[in-house]
Amino acid sequence: QRGETMASDPKPTILIVDDEKEYAKATSKLLQHSGYPAYVAHGAVEAMSLLREITPRVILIDVMMPEVDGLTLLRHIGSKPEFLHTRLVVVSANGLAKNRAAAWLAGADAFLGKPYSFDQLHEIIEHVLGESSSSDSRLPQ
Repeated sequence: QRGETMASDPKPTILIVDDEKEYAKATSKLLQHSGYPAYVAHGAVEAMSLLREITPRVILIDVMMPEVDGLTLLRHIGSKPEFLHTRLVVVSANGLAKNRAAAWLAGADAFLGKPYSFDQLHEIIEHVLGESSSSDSRLPQ
């Protein structure tokens, strides 16, 4: 064992994409408090720029954003092979069934309704990370 065990089981990196700065900041603080390295992008353009530098394990994407909506960003990220093992979670204040369906069709791994509690956030993160990478829904069958 050559030092790999020093950081026992580091938590995966999470990217929060949300134009509501206070929401993004609060979510980032909650995740960091739980030991997750968390990054924030306040829109799709900023997210794509950041994704050139990091490959997060989970991306929380708000649907309603100005420049590019969250589902368009989700489809774009989901089509990139380098993000094959990244879990994509759609976050929206509008939890109507048709919006959840649109999220699934766009390639989301999970849906989180706003406002959410710390427990709900934690539950979703654990849920998407608990899925085995080999059963990735975006892998060609």
